[in-house]
Amino acid sequence: VLPVLGIKQDRVELLGTAYFQKYQLAGFLTLDQTRGYLATKGTLKSGELVVQGEDFGTVTLTVSKGSGKREVDFQGDVPIFRTVYQVTADVSAISGETSSLGEEFYTAVEREVAQQPEKEMNQVLEQVLLEDQCDIFGFGNYLSQRYPKRWEALFQNWEEEMTRCQYEVQVEATVLRMEQGGL
Repeated sequence: VLPVLGIKQDRVELLGTAYFQKYQLAGFLTLDQTRGYLATKGTLKSGELVVQGEDFGTVTLTVSKGSGKREVDFQGDVPIFRTVYQVTADVSAISGETSSLGEEFYTAVEREVAQQPEKEMNQVLEQVLLEDQCDIFGFGNYLSQRYPKRWEALFQNWEEEMTRCQYEVQVEATVLRMEQGGL
């Protein structure tokens, strides 16, 4: 993968990410999809998220920590890849009417914080793996390291086989409370 850069008013800006297969361009990711890619890889460590909800308005959060965990299991001969992304964020700003910053507020914000990367992760998995048949996430490498004998049966046609695999993502979000260093 490589960044896609553009020039706007004499400034260089990041437009997204390009990914390749067999040294040829396979596709592009938007900035949101790039965030989903990084979360899936477990390398999204910082950044900003903006979430909205009826209960709390618009909340801007600063990601202060992110990590990922990956597992593979089998259902018959079909690999099931599970990715868990854990994110910790601080509230940076709140817009809209919020009656209090009680536990209900934080629970609602955490739910939205978890849904946004999960949606982006699922979108990028569908586009890159299922549509473009490109394993930029390293699922094949992971499978070959954990189950070398099963990998032998899959690696010849991995581009096709990866579309038969199942991919599950889960995001665990923690929004720091004010007494924990947030806001």
